[in-house]
Parts: sequence; C-alpha cells; structure tokens
Amino acid sequence: MRVVIIITIILTISSQSSFAQNALISTFPKVDVKVELLKYRYKNFDSIQFVMTLTYMSDTIQSLLFDRPSKSYPWGTFVILTNKNGDTISANVNRETLSSTLYIETELKERGAFYNLKQHQSLKQTYMLAEVVILRNYERRLSKGQYNFSLSYYGNQSNQVTFEMEQ
Repeated sequence: MRVVIIITIILTISSQSSFAQNALISTFPKVDVKVELLKYRYKNFDSIQFVMTLTYMSDTIQSLLFDRPSKSYPWGTFVILTNKNGDTISANVNRETLSSTLYIETELKERGAFYNLKQHQSLKQTYMLAEVVILRNYERRLSKGQYNFSLSYYGNQSNQVTFEMEQ
C-alpha cells in the first residue's frame, strides 16, 4: 500500500512539473537563430568573434531579451562547442546563465532590457566566443585543430559553423 501511495505521489509531482515546464517553454521567444564567424582561422581562443542574428517570424509583436543590460554576451544562450571528433568541449554552464539569474523581470523592464520585435524584424550583435562559453577544462585556450560551434537561444537552435585553431 505504501509503495502505491509513493508511486502515485511521484507521478503526480512529475506530471505537475512537466505541465509547468511546458507552460514555461511556450512563453520562450520563437525566433530563427543564425551564427556567423568573422573568419575561419584563429590563433587564440580570445580572438574568436561571431555574429548572432535573431529573426522573428510570427505576425504578432514578440518581447525578448537579447544583450541587455550586459552586451558582452547574449541572454538565454547555451553554446555547443565540439572538436573534430564530435566530442563536446564546452561546459554545461556559461557566464550568461550564471549572471542573468541575478535580475528579476520588473527590474529588467525598468531598465528597458526587452526588445519588441515585429514580423521579419532582426536583432544582430557581435560577441567574443570566449565571453559566451566556458570550456570543460576551464582554460581560455584551444589546441590546434578544427572545431564546430552552434548555440541555442531559449531552445531555438542555430546553424553550425566550423573554425580552425592554428597554434
């Protein structure tokens, strides 16, 4: 009897948690995400720059966070950085995740941190890759070789780009 009650409680909590997650995900912005590197070959990790473009495709106005109040990295991003063998070398956390949780919604609204995008309107910003991603080895360097980079903005996956480290 106790086992049945415990299983029922777990299933109820799991169901409610899943419902809450789905409700939260439905409020995330739906945008097309594109990343471009400024060049193909780099000598050091700190010099890798990329351009991130968000394009809103729906016919209603979308309010979203992009690069405010800090412009050194975009909000709501999760970076995937892999080596030529497909091994992930980026950590499961990044600077944006750590710092964005320090703000509450009313504070962000007061600071004018939200952009309101209309259909087919885009936001574009250049970032340093080293400011957006934390490597698994927690160093700020990559060894010689080829790497693949993509990111997710609030669950909207970007294209993948390739670059090479020359060292």
